[in-house]
Formats: sequence, structure tokens, C-alpha cells
Amino acid sequence: MGTQLMTKCWFRGPISRPRVMWWLVVTFLAARSGAATQPGRAGLQCAGGSCALPALLVASLTATQSSAAAELSLVLEDFESPALGGLPLGWNVTRSAGVAAGAGVERKEPTGIGGTKALKFDYTFPAGGGAAWVHTGPGSQSLPGGLGGLSAWIRGDSSGNTLSMRCVDRDGEQFEIPVRVDWSGWKRVDFALSGAVVTGGGAKNGVPDVPFTFQGIRLARAAGAVPRGEILLDLVTAECRYSRLATLYDPASGVRPELWKATMTRSRVARASAGSVVRAGRPAPALQLEWEHEGAPGAAVEFTRNLDLGPDAPGGTLIAEVFGDGSQAWLQFLLRDARGRRLGGRSAGFLVDWSGWRTVYVDMRTLFGAAAAVPAAFEGIAVVPVSTSDALPGVETSRRGELYLGRVLYGSNR
Repeated sequence: MGTQLMTKCWFRGPISRPRVMWWLVVTFLAARSGAATQPGRAGLQCAGGSCALPALLVASLTATQSSAAAELSLVLEDFESPALGGLPLGWNVTRSAGVAAGAGVERKEPTGIGGTKALKFDYTFPAGGGAAWVHTGPGSQSLPGGLGGLSAWIRGDSSGNTLSMRCVDRDGEQFEIPVRVDWSGWKRVDFALSGAVVTGGGAKNGVPDVPFTFQGIRLARAAGAVPRGEILLDLVTAECRYSRLATLYDPASGVRPELWKATMTRSRVARASAGSVVRAGRPAPALQLEWEHEGAPGAAVEFTRNLDLGPDAPGGTLIAEVFGDGSQAWLQFLLRDARGRRLGGRSAGFLVDWSGWRTVYVDMRTLFGAAAAVPAAFEGIAVVPVSTSDALPGVETSRRGELYLGRVLYGSNR
């Protein structure tokens, strides 16, 4: 069994002008070595329509042998950050003509599943036949390597309408994985890739080819279904399996701040030290990263240490545990190739809009592609303020902050 750690992050590719962004939101990480349990279930205990998360799910991630396979559940969205009535950053709503429907974050009744909010579809489909649907999602959110499918907790309304997860594969072929909402109350639903149906994208091979991007969630009218209702959805999760999960850095085995080099540009403070942060009710060692920018363009603080990605470097998934400070700064992975050259500048960024422990990841194939330069080492992280070129109106980075780095892992997508 393993862990569940809250996360909210943005993922973007190599920094360049114009900047191209992909949305990547990761919220809980649960890792289990071996295949004794079903992916993503992680000991959920349910009775009478209510489910509870056992204490072990908020413990620190269980150490995994480098040679061991691992099943991971990476929750893409838990809907806790948006304001009531709103949507996660980067999500929007579209609907077919004549549909009176909305999709937004609302409070949910106590369930023991995640937090206090969920996504609500409140819909009325027009009379008569024909297509009728409402869709919400990020449009193009990168999914992790090792993907076997998606899952979500859904409060059904027994309407008989169809709820689908929609994705696009590496060739631009579009797929949806449908389920008929023929139940009431909360239920965990699996959307396996084996059940994916082609919906567009031109004449391809008809087979889901990884890596994937997540388009969103669509509620559509089904023949003979009730035309009006309300459906809630929570904890949208990517279910993954890695043939090997290697630990690149683990502060529990020694924080070793002297091995991390702190450098700064147009900044006042860059300091790495041994720290301790409460996790699962008790102090846990972590690398403390203090920073302060001058507020001028081009400011950056870097904390670097060369960590070899090993033989699975091509196409792997990099995972890091980060205690955020809510600073609205970019936390960016630094990567190098086998010749020691930095790849793509600061290669992947996450907007630190959270406080507390969360887990972020990036699939290297999404960054560099199968034939592009291959990352060979994780060099560290940079903390950079949001700039006007990021096109994030209303987002302003704090001048100073304090992050903590937990474990850094690398999963083989092979």
C-alpha cells in the first residue's frame, strides 16, 4: 500500500517564445508495489454509500525498491482550489445548441471521499431527439506515462445519460470512454483505455497510442434517458503502472543540503538547508528551500544537484513531492542530457498556488518527444516569478517564500 498526497500543478513544455502551455493537474499520489490490489483503490472503505479514506493514505509515500513494479493513482483534479461556481484554472464549458446546462464547482455532502467540493453538472436537455451534450475540461492536459485508464468518483442521478472521459493520443486521434449513469449516489467508476471509442481526429489506426492528453468530461443525452438531472463528480484520476520506480532523492535517508548548490539571478536570498515538516501528524525530514526575488524581470533562484535518471531515462515519468508556500511562483524542473547540457532551458513548470504537501509529475515524452533530445539527469529546480508573457491575468508572485522538497522518483514507462 502507499500514499496519497495532495497536488495542484501546471505543466508546460520547454520555455520559448511564444510560450506553449499544457495543463497538468495532479492531486493525490498512491503507490503500491506489486499487483496484489487493483489500481487506485488503495484501501478505500465504503458502506451505505459513504466512503472513508484510511489513515495510511495520508502517510508518506512508501519506499519502493528500484527493481519493483509499481501501480500509481495520480488524481488529475480534486476541485478543491476553484471558488464555488467556478472551474479549475484552464477549464471551460461548451454545450450543444438548445441545452440549458451548467458545470461548476459546488460543495458536496460529507462523503469521506476527498475534500468538500466536487464538479456539478446541472442540465436540462431539449425535447425531441438529436445530439445534446455539455462538456467541460482543460482541453489539452498532459497525462502521465504508464497510463492504463482513468477513474472518478461520481454521484449518479439514475438518468441513463452517458458520461464520458475524452482524450487525444499522440497522433491526434480523439477517443472517449463512456459510461451509462444508471445508478444513484456516490460510486467509483473506472474508465479503462480498453473501452475507448474513436470520435475523430482523422484516419488513424483506431488504437489509443500513448502519450495522451486529457480533453475533459462530456455528459450527453442517451436514447430513452431522463432529460433533466444533476450529477456530481470528484477525484478525476489517472491509473498508471510502471515497470520500475526508482528513488532519486529521499530526505529520510539524509537531507544532505551541502550537496545542493543554490544560485540566484536578480534575487536576494537562495538558501538550501535541512528542514522538517509535519506529515501524517509527525515531523518528516525535507530539503528546505528559502528564496527571495528582487521583483525585477529575469529574476530566478536555482537549487541544483545532479541526479542520474538511470537506464529508463528515455520516456520515463519524473515525480516529486513538494511542500508549497502559496507564492504563485513557477517551480520548474531542470534537466540535462548525457553531455551535461541543459534541455529546453527550464523544462517544465508548476504554478505553486498551494500550501502544504502535494505531488507533481511530468512524462518526459510530452516534453521532448520520442526522437528529441533525451534527458539523462534531474539537475534540480528553479523558482521563477510569473511574468506578463505567461498570460496569467490576476496572478502575481510573492517576493519571497519557502518550499520543501521531499522524495524525487522516476518511473519507467516501458
